[in-house]
Amino acid sequence: MIPYRKKDVEEARVYLERVVAVFEARLANYTYLVSERITFGDIFSATFFKRGFDWCFGAKWRKQHPNVTRWWKTIM
Repeated sequence: MIPYRKKDVEEARVYLERVVAVFEARLANYTYLVSERITFGDIFSATFFKRGFDWCFGAKWRKQHPNVTRWWKTIM
């Protein structure tokens, strides 16, 4: 296990927000990432969000990212 370093955690959080912003912008106008049908890209990407939704993304985070939350629930 890697010891907790506040600086590393904060940098990871900032990076996550940048990545999620891309998803959020795309999903504002589309149901899925590539087209209006589920694709492997959706399934593959959703797997990366699974642990976050299971353990980290609480009600506040989900409210701030409604498009990603809707998309993830649709995929799951």
